[in-house]
Amino acid sequence: MKQWISTFALALAACGGATSPGSGSNTLYVEAIVEGKPDSTSFSVIVLRSGSNVVGANVFFVDQDSGTERNLVGHGDASKKKGDYRYEGQLGFYAPNLKLKITAGNDSLEALLAGPAPHVILKPDNNDIVAANTGEVLGVEWRRDGLADRVWIKPEGVPAIELMNDPGSYDVPLGPLKTGDQKLRVERENQVPLAGGTQGSVWKTSFGVENRFTLQR
Repeated sequence: MKQWISTFALALAACGGATSPGSGSNTLYVEAIVEGKPDSTSFSVIVLRSGSNVVGANVFFVDQDSGTERNLVGHGDASKKKGDYRYEGQLGFYAPNLKLKITAGNDSLEALLAGPAPHVILKPDNNDIVAANTGEVLGVEWRRDGLADRVWIKPEGVPAIELMNDPGSYDVPLGPLKTGDQKLRVERENQVPLAGGTQGSVWKTSFGVENRFTLQR
């Protein structure tokens, strides 16, 4: 675990980029969700015009660090409600610093977002054994380079905990957690309102990792 942390930490300082709400025709409603893991980046984008799904749009992301471009493919039933038709794609690495560009006929939108730098979970360590009699809380700690807009702590089987301002640690009550082997996930998220879209348009990028631990009672 320590060797993995040391190697992964080399990537932390390399992350940094620009964020801009961008510009556009102010005719498209866009929800862009980017989910990062240590070995991948997944994209999911909703594009609406006057409340209806837009089919045939050109939706793509550009990794500002490597120049890699990913054009997204539309999936779902465009005749149904918002969210049933999405543009999706994936990269085989985490790309925190991205540019989003969308064109659909005469409509357009573009923006920049610097996602969270990668982080590692320090507590609980992977495969830790946690004894309930050592306290009433599970101390969760993560190491990060720079602060994210918000953090989600996701213990297995219980509601996620939302934290603002990326505190670096949090005590999770042990009571609701199940006994035995389980996983705990920490996701950090940045977001930007999309100035080139209609009201409520937003782009969110998160990076998440998880450790497993065993709770003994």
